[in-house]
Amino acid sequence: MADSSTARRVRAPRGVAPAPDHSPAGRAQWDSCIALRFPQWTAEDLRMRRVTVSDEHTISADLDSVYDCFWNAECWPRITPHVRKIEMIEADTRHQRMLMTVEAHDRLYTVESMRETLPKHTITYRQTRPPVFLTEHTGEWHLDEVQSGVRVRLMHHAVIDVQRAMETLGLESEEEAVETVRRTLKTNGERTIVAVKRHLESQAGHVAGQH
Repeated sequence: MADSSTARRVRAPRGVAPAPDHSPAGRAQWDSCIALRFPQWTAEDLRMRRVTVSDEHTISADLDSVYDCFWNAECWPRITPHVRKIEMIEADTRHQRMLMTVEAHDRLYTVESMRETLPKHTITYRQTRPPVFLTEHTGEWHLDEVQSGVRVRLMHHAVIDVQRAMETLGLESEEEAVETVRRTLKTNGERTIVAVKRHLESQAGHVAGQH
């Protein structure tokens, strides 16, 4: 556990919805925060704009190595196809605030994220400066040891700014905007997991080949 004298808990800027705890009660509280921020939205507006996507892979590597790759995001530009730059603004053993530049739709987007961890178990994040087509974006990584390695589960929870998505991505309908952003979240999350999987499993294969 981080020394209380040095650990710094990063707080969300004013106006940013708190990260949900992802239980049904937590999700309901998060929805309430979004509704207060956007009182002009009906329940149907929120239902259409809110998306949750998930992905899951098993990585044949030890838990320490898997956790290190997901928590120490500064290695991502070297091993992933879409993360171009990571700038760590502040960090300790439990909390991080960072800038991440990613490629999507043949463009570069820079987002600011805050992350918290229960080491070797969960990493949760919320973007305090999401890409222009998202109003909110939070999520979590879950790591579970299994017989064949470590099962990694990723969940994204986002609220889409449909009009901005249509304008930015050159789309003609709200439905197309929602589906495009949903697909982007799914694709980039999977790219990260698969890149870490290939990186660690290739390292394991290289070490095994030396014996």
